[in-house]
Amino acid sequence: MNQQYITAKLTHYDTQDPTEVFEDLIATHSPFAFYLFNWINFHSDAFESCVELLHDIQCIDGRVLHQCMPHRNGTHFVCIETDEIIYPSHISLIRLSKKQILMPCEWTHPTQALYPTKR
Repeated sequence: MNQQYITAKLTHYDTQDPTEVFEDLIATHSPFAFYLFNWINFHSDAFESCVELLHDIQCIDGRVLHQCMPHRNGTHFVCIETDEIIYPSHISLIRLSKKQILMPCEWTHPTQALYPTKR
């Protein structure tokens, strides 16, 4: 993890595959990570730009599967909790998971830590 980014020094690789940049934002509880965890339409917004990080997937049948890793060739996702394979035709919405493999706990926005909401 770099943990320091100067925009002028980002390489073409960093912008084409921002996995390490995202990992650093998540791991350091950056307020900017808040914008990474919103649900987006898989087919119109995320299909061709998934990074190799864990995702939460909302299926077309309404189920939500947490901690799903995209397969390297991009043909499907594998849920690490259940070993279920999820194909793109079954995906409605997707977001980055708030709990990544290298993180000891789920990511929370810094203001949530100060003012937790009741669930």
